[in-house]
Amino acid sequence: MTEQVRAPGPTRVSDDDVWRVTKLVFGASGLVFLVTITLGFLNVFTTGALPRWQLLVHLHSATLGWITLSAFGATLWLFTGERSVTGSYVARVRWLARAMIAAFVGLIASFGIAFSQGGDTFYLLAVFAPLAALTIWAAAAFFVSQLSRLPVVSTAHLLTAGGFLILALAVVFGNVMALGRAGILSVPDFASTGHVFGILGYQVLVVTGIIEWVVVRERGRWTRAGALQVGLGVLLGIWMPLLLVLSVAGLPEAPLPMLFVFGILVTLFLFGLLFFGRVGVQALRTNPLTAGVNAWMFFATLWFGVGVISFPLRSVLGDPAWWMVFNAHATNVGIVTNMLFGVMAARTRFARVGSSWAQPAAMWLMNAGIVVFVGLFIATGSTHGALVMGTGVLLGVGWTLHSLRETSAETDRATKPGVETTD
Repeated sequence: MTEQVRAPGPTRVSDDDVWRVTKLVFGASGLVFLVTITLGFLNVFTTGALPRWQLLVHLHSATLGWITLSAFGATLWLFTGERSVTGSYVARVRWLARAMIAAFVGLIASFGIAFSQGGDTFYLLAVFAPLAALTIWAAAAFFVSQLSRLPVVSTAHLLTAGGFLILALAVVFGNVMALGRAGILSVPDFASTGHVFGILGYQVLVVTGIIEWVVVRERGRWTRAGALQVGLGVLLGIWMPLLLVLSVAGLPEAPLPMLFVFGILVTLFLFGLLFFGRVGVQALRTNPLTAGVNAWMFFATLWFGVGVISFPLRSVLGDPAWWMVFNAHATNVGIVTNMLFGVMAARTRFARVGSSWAQPAAMWLMNAGIVVFVGLFIATGSTHGALVMGTGVLLGVGWTLHSLRETSAETDRATKPGVETTD
């Protein structure tokens, strides 16, 4: 019989030191996200083509500084739960968090310096890209090693651990590109594609894993359907390297592009079907008019559905100019940022910070702003709709940082619910 527990969302980490590590990670990710938001506003008022440094810092401060740091904090919360952990466990996660923050901030700054100054400054990428990759590999190894130490391994554990493994693979391609920019080695044509689709696999695994952790009340051992979802997400992330192996093994090159596109589309569609059948429909039953943890997860799930359904449009419509704008913001803001703000809302349930008008205002401005931004861009080519979306995101980050500042170990402990959990 599967061991299960009914819990009102994520329960507080029992160990105060690990709980403070998550506070450090979430605080750092929020501060870095302010860079993303600032550059997003700057992008709106920049005439002509965006400077490459501006675009790359905007992108990587979001994907590394905000998304990956926050995903690490959320996954650390999931894996630690109410377990009693040793001092070595605490020391390991503390140093891993600090190293990841330092390496990511250094890499983001390196993009800005290298692509604005040029010349020998590209060697900064050759230094910080491998350092960032090492921290990601260490995080992936840590989460995988913890699977054997958990009292119950849920599908959410498998999804998030699998996501960090795929991210570890994706950053290998990213490092090849960084070393190529520094002139240390030549960059193969497939490196960019492998990096992009590795990131896609990582994001769908981690996002759906965290949504499942937050939304599902009856949590127990992983299921076969859950394991199949994990497998499809992993396949999505390794599809490009797999085709490369098949090509080396003698597969004719002519059908490779068709196999790549077909494989990505089918795998993503099946992954989406499994997610919605297992968790997504339940997440969408929430009333989004009531701001809170589940409302954020409602919007994350809604945008995930939009993303899965709209993904084939790029091929059908012939790669329109607006596609990248829509895809990047529907994914990084609509899906991932909604999910992460839901995690932050879950965390502040354990602190006496009270309710805030900023949370519902952020949620509605951000989600309506995505529609306004993309709609105006498609209709007129204007990016001014991003101001609405950006204002919502800025409110969300401000609310998050304020909530974290008001959180202390004493208030957390005083409000800790007496619920047992297997996570």
